[in-house]
Amino acid sequence: VQIIEPLRPFLQPLFHFIKATEDKQGKAHVILPDLCRFVNRFIAKQWASTSPSSAEFRRRLGIGSGTDAGASKELGRTIGGWCGPPQFTRWEVEWFSIRLEDHWDVPWVKELLISLDSLPQITGAAPSLELAGNMIMQKHLLKRLQNAGWVCLSSISRTDGQTDNQGNEYILTKHYTNRWPGAAILMEIAATMLVTESHMSIGHVPRERNIWADDLANLQVGGFDPAKRWDPIAELGDTLVLTDALAYGRNLGLHLS
Repeated sequence: VQIIEPLRPFLQPLFHFIKATEDKQGKAHVILPDLCRFVNRFIAKQWASTSPSSAEFRRRLGIGSGTDAGASKELGRTIGGWCGPPQFTRWEVEWFSIRLEDHWDVPWVKELLISLDSLPQITGAAPSLELAGNMIMQKHLLKRLQNAGWVCLSSISRTDGQTDNQGNEYILTKHYTNRWPGAAILMEIAATMLVTESHMSIGHVPRERNIWADDLANLQVGGFDPAKRWDPIAELGDTLVLTDALAYGRNLGLHLS
């Protein structure tokens, strides 16, 4: 079970392909898309690897964290978050606050923005941006994640007063979503979990209890120590699977579904 659950995100393209071709005549002529080949290779490699440690024997990190995200015509697609030890103050935490449009030259950001641009409304980007916030936090804590479990508090997305994003708690618990590009981001989170043998649990909190992350998602950085700001784009560097998954998914037209 420990290895099967993080592999669930990689099943989404396969399910999509099966559904798209189930009524086709002459299936012998159907060509398996590159994205399906990509996830097949990843699943096969992980399936042949050593099973990770059981969750019962993992230690928990004594670190609190929060993430939030926003999508609006005024600010664009934004993500913010913080992490720190217990009994911390706003000035003491490490933090980030970014606008994705400012990083168009980064391959995974470019592919993600292309996918998000196809959505009917800009606020529809919220679920994927929230997952990206969790991915950024996971990467930041990577060195401390080996054989550890950790908790990240994820608040409702700031989407110009639209509905909350509590569904991401369910997505990260079940390791599955059928929505794109959220599925590709979830693949990256899951791949990191498999590489580090870590476990990730996400709890939803109301916005009034996650003010710091909400401020950072609004690009409001007052009260945070500039010396403790980190650059999530540089820190992510080359992704494990995200850039390839988004590119293959675009070729398959998943960004239009």
